[in-house]
Amino acid sequence: LPLTRPPLNGGAIAVARAFGKAGGSEHCARNLRGAFPLVSEIGKTSTGRTFLSERFRLCPGTIGTDKEAGLRLAKAVQGVFFDVAEADYPFPSSYITSAVGPGNYALPAWPARVACSELLDSLVDVTDDRVTVDGVSVNVDWDTTSSSFFPTASLSDLESLPNLATLLNGALGAWSVWCNVTGHLQCFDPSRCDSSNSVVETTTATSETCSTQYAGGSASAWEPVVCNDDLNLVNYLHQGGG
Repeated sequence: LPLTRPPLNGGAIAVARAFGKAGGSEHCARNLRGAFPLVSEIGKTSTGRTFLSERFRLCPGTIGTDKEAGLRLAKAVQGVFFDVAEADYPFPSSYITSAVGPGNYALPAWPARVACSELLDSLVDVTDDRVTVDGVSVNVDWDTTSSSFFPTASLSDLESLPNLATLLNGALGAWSVWCNVTGHLQCFDPSRCDSSNSVVETTTATSETCSTQYAGGSASAWEPVVCNDDLNLVNYLHQGGG
């Protein structure tokens, strides 16, 4: 899902599969791939940054005031997808969230599918060097974008593009699966996507912990695989099983 084009490695393959047809969401990966150049280009203008701040529910002032603001936001949204793909279990699990933040909060079952839930329809046309939405295009050259429409677009122009609105709302939803796993955020900060920039942390009741869900019976075999309650990813029971 590059603007930054990571090398083709296991992580990139896992993300592409989780957010693509193999993960049950045929158009999601393409929609997200198209969203990132659009966000980058829209963020080059003050009007565009206002529009993005509204669409992504950003905390005041966090998007910045420079032409790289959209690219930074795109990278922030993009940055959570490896963790989501890594945690794409068919069960609710705190295994990854406990290890890399924000804490002992379980992601939903199949979190990549949840992230793609608003991006199932085809919303953009994407080629190697162009993204088109609602009849307007952004040219893409590696991590550089250009457009004849967006640099002069007014706020009403941007708000009049229905597929763009749906696309960005879907991207926010995908971002939220990880960044707002607690469900507490009132606004988002691209510089600290960890659900820790909002309310006082609450403690998960014992009955709601991942380990408790899989305790007892045949389900108990899954507990050391998908849960990380107090283990911090040191999986003693299943060493060498991965």
